[in-house]
Amino acid sequence: MVKSRVLQVKCHHALCIPEVLDHIFDLSGPSSKAAAAGVCQLWSSRALDRLWVEMPSILPLLELISPVVVLRQERHFANDINGANWGRFEEYATRIRSLTYDDSVPFRGVGQTPISDDLFYDFLIHRRAGDILPNLRSLHWLAWSPGTLRQLVAFFPSPLTHLHILCAQWNECSKVFRNLGQRLSTLESLEVGADGGEKQWSSSLARFISRQKRLVHAKLPAAFVTSQDVVSALGDLPLLQTCESCEYLYFRRPIIDPPALQWRSRHFPTLERLDIHIPLQSAMEIVEKERPETLKAVCFTVRSVFRPAELHRLATTFHTSFPAIEKLDLSLFPSEDLSQVRFAHVKPLLNCHRLVRLRLSYASPLIFDKEDLEGMGREWPNMKDIDLGRDPVIHKNTDVVGPGLSLEVLDTFAMHFLALERLGVFVVGCPGTPDIWTSQRFAKLKELDFGTSPILQLSDATTYLSRLCPARIHIHATRSPGHFQSVRNADSKLDVYTLAAGFWAELGKLVNKSEAGGNM
Repeated sequence: MVKSRVLQVKCHHALCIPEVLDHIFDLSGPSSKAAAAGVCQLWSSRALDRLWVEMPSILPLLELISPVVVLRQERHFANDINGANWGRFEEYATRIRSLTYDDSVPFRGVGQTPISDDLFYDFLIHRRAGDILPNLRSLHWLAWSPGTLRQLVAFFPSPLTHLHILCAQWNECSKVFRNLGQRLSTLESLEVGADGGEKQWSSSLARFISRQKRLVHAKLPAAFVTSQDVVSALGDLPLLQTCESCEYLYFRRPIIDPPALQWRSRHFPTLERLDIHIPLQSAMEIVEKERPETLKAVCFTVRSVFRPAELHRLATTFHTSFPAIEKLDLSLFPSEDLSQVRFAHVKPLLNCHRLVRLRLSYASPLIFDKEDLEGMGREWPNMKDIDLGRDPVIHKNTDVVGPGLSLEVLDTFAMHFLALERLGVFVVGCPGTPDIWTSQRFAKLKELDFGTSPILQLSDATTYLSRLCPARIHIHATRSPGHFQSVRNADSKLDVYTLAAGFWAELGKLVNKSEAGGNM
C-alpha cells in the first residue's frame, strides 16, 4: 500500500503580510478571490473580506441562511431560520460595506420577483442586539414592485454614508423618509429617483434632509430641486458641495416649470456644483440674485422655450457674477421654436478666463466660424473640455438639420486649444484637399465626440484624423440626456443615429490602427 504524501510548499514571506494580501486581492477579480479563499486560513480571511465588501446583489447574502425559492411570484426562504445558519450569516454580514437590491433583476429564469415581506420579518425577528449589517456604509435600493421599498428599514439603524433609492411608487417614498428621519443622520451622499407625487412627499423629504448635517452630495428628481421646502432644507446644510437634479428616462412625465424660488441670504454656504433642470428665466434669477460665493461649476438643463437674447443675458450675468467659474454646462433643448443660436449670444463667456470646461448643447446646430474659435482659444488658454453643440436633433424625414462645419475645423481647435483633452463637435462635411491641411496636431487630446454628426467619406476622414490626432485617442459619437428627451418628443429618425454612431466608432478603430502602424 502506497502512502499518500502531502506536498508542502512555502510561499514568499511577503505573501503572509495582511496589508500586501489586501492590496493583491483589491486588484483581483471575484473568481480569483474565491480561489484564494481556499488556500489557507490567512488567505481565506483576507480574500473573503474583499470578496464580500461590495455586494452587487442581495441574493448571496440571503442564501447564507437558506436556499431562496419563488412562491406566488415572490422570493421566500425554503427553510426556517435556525441558530446554525444565522450564525453563518452573522460571520459574513460584518464584511459587507456596500449592498445593492434590485427587484427587477430576473431570478433563476423567473422575471420580476420581489422579496416577500415574510422573509424580511424573519430578519427582524432573529437579529440580536445591534444591526443586521453593522458595517454597512452604502445602500442602493431599486424598488419597482409595490411594497418592496419599505423593506429596506430592516437594515436600519446603521451608520450609512451613502443612500441611493429608486422607486416607482411615490407614496412609499413618503412613508420611508418619515420613518428614516428619526433613525438616520449620518449621510454624506443621497440620491433619490421616484415618479410622481412630488407635492405630496416633498415635505417628508425636506425634513429628512434637514437632519443630514454631514451631507456633501445630493441628487434628487428635478421637481424636488426646485421645490421651496426642499431647497430651503438643502440651503441650510453646512457642508453641501454638490446639488444635482436627475431625470430618469423611464419616468416619462414632462417637467412643469416651477415657481420662482426664494433663497434666503447665506443659503448654500459651501456649494461648489449646481446641476438642475430649470427654465432659463429661473436660471437667470439664481445667477443674478443669489450668487453663491463658493460656486465653481454650474449645469443648467433648459426645456422651456427661450429667446437667444435671454441666453446672451445669462452669459453676461455669468461674466459679471461668476468671473472665476471653472465649469459650465448649458443643455438647451426647448420643446419648440428653435431659434438659431450664434456665437455672439454666448460671447460674454469669453470674460470667464478660468473656464476649463464648457459644454453647450442645443437642439439645432450652433453657428460659429474660425474667427470665433480663435477668440475662444486666446481667452481660454487652460480649456481642457469643450463641447459646442455636438448633438442637434435630426427630425423625421430629414437627413440634414441645418448648418454645420467641415471636419477640417479640427485644425483650428488643434492650433488654438493647446491644453484640450476632450472635444465635442458637430460636423457635416469632409476636409478639403490635403494640400491645404496644416501640420498642427492635437497635443493632449484623449477623446473626440462627434455626437449626431452624419456619415462622411470614410477614407478621407480617416486620413485626415490620423494626421491630426495623437495615438490611442477615443473617437465615438454620443448624445446627451437632453437630446434623448427631445428625440422622444420629436419622433426623430433613430436609425440615423445608430448608423452614424457605428460609422464614427469604426473610424476611430481605423485611426488608432493607422497610428499604431505609423509608430512601429
